[in-house]
Amino acid sequence: MSDERIANSAPRTGNPDFVAGGAPAIIAHGLVRLMASWRAIVIVPIVTACLAAVVTLIVPVRYESYVSVVPQTQSGTSALGQAAGALGGGGLAAIAQGLIGGGFGSGISLDYFAALAVSRRVYDQVLTSPLPAGVDPSRPEARNLIDVYKINTGSAQEDLERGRKALSKAISVATYAPSGMLTFGIRARTADLALVIGTLWLKALNDANQAVRDQSAEAQVGFIQSQTEASRRRLEAAEDTLRVFYEANRTWQSSPALVFQEGRLHRRVDLAQSVYVGLTQQLEQARITAAQDVPVFSIVDPPNAPALRTFPKRFRIVLLTGFLAGVFVVGVLLFQTYFIPADADARAAAARSVRSALDTTLQDIGATYRRLVRRS
Repeated sequence: MSDERIANSAPRTGNPDFVAGGAPAIIAHGLVRLMASWRAIVIVPIVTACLAAVVTLIVPVRYESYVSVVPQTQSGTSALGQAAGALGGGGLAAIAQGLIGGGFGSGISLDYFAALAVSRRVYDQVLTSPLPAGVDPSRPEARNLIDVYKINTGSAQEDLERGRKALSKAISVATYAPSGMLTFGIRARTADLALVIGTLWLKALNDANQAVRDQSAEAQVGFIQSQTEASRRRLEAAEDTLRVFYEANRTWQSSPALVFQEGRLHRRVDLAQSVYVGLTQQLEQARITAAQDVPVFSIVDPPNAPALRTFPKRFRIVLLTGFLAGVFVVGVLLFQTYFIPADADARAAAARSVRSALDTTLQDIGATYRRLVRRS
C-alpha cells in the first residue's frame, strides 16, 4: 500500500463504505461507534467517579476559619495644614507642632497590616505559642504548631524555617481597599485547630504591631525631647539677653534706637517661647501615644470554628471526575473511528507516521529549550 493511499484514507474514516456518503455518512459512522460502545461510555465514568469518591474519603480534610479586621487609621493633620492654620491666627506653637509631629500618628494602611501579618515575627510567635491540649486529635501530645506539623529536625532554627513554610500555605490574606477591611483565611485539619490558629494569629498581629509602634514612639519621643531641650536653651539665652538689656538701659523708652532694639529682643523671646511651648506640648502628646496599649484594629469577624469543611468538595469532585472521564472515553472512541485505519498495513504506516512526528516534535522542543538556556 502506497503512502498516498494511507494519507488519503487515514484522516477520513476507518471504514471505506462511509467515505462515499460524505460528511453525513462520516457523522453517522461516529454515532454508530458510540452507540456500539455505550457500555464503555457508561461504565468508565461510573468507575472513575467511584474511585474519586474513595480518594476524597481518604485525603485529609481541611477547614478554613475567616477573620476580618478594620485598621483604625488615626487622623493626623499634616504639617502644611497646621502651618496654614497658624498663619491664620493659631500662633507659632501650631507651626512647631506641625513641623515636628506631622508624621506622628498618621494613618496605618492596609498594605502595612497585610505585610505585618505574614512577617517572620508573627509566624514565629504563632508557631511557638502553646496550644490547648487535644486540639488536634491526630497529635494529642502536640505542644505547638511545630509539633502539629510534625517538624523535628533537631535544630530550632531549621524547625522554625520549615514551620514558616508550612504555615504560609495555611494562611491567606486579602485586602479590600474600598471598605478598608482586611481578611485572613486560616486552614487546618480540624475546625478547633483553625479557631485556635486564628486566635493566636490575631494576638501575634497585635503584639507585633505594638512592638513596632513602641519602637517608633520611643524614637519619636527621643527626637522631640532633644529638640525641646535645644529650644529651652535658646529661650533662656534670648531671655538673658533681654534681661541684660533692661539692666543696662533703665531709661530705654526715651531713646528711639533703644526702643527699636528692645522690640527686636522681645520678638526673639516671643518666638523662642512659642516654639518651646509647641515642642513641650508635642512631647507630652508623644509620651501619651507611646504609653497607649490598645489595638489599632477593630475585629469585624472574630475567629470561628467552621462547621463545614472547605476541602475536599466531594460532590463536585465526583461529578467533575465522572464528566471528564466520559469526555475522555468519547474522545478516544471518535479518534479511533476517524483517525485509525482498519487495514493492518495502514495502521502500521499510521503508527510509524505518529512516531516520526513525535520524534520530530521532541527534537524541536529540545532544540528550543537549549536555545533558551543559552540565552538566559
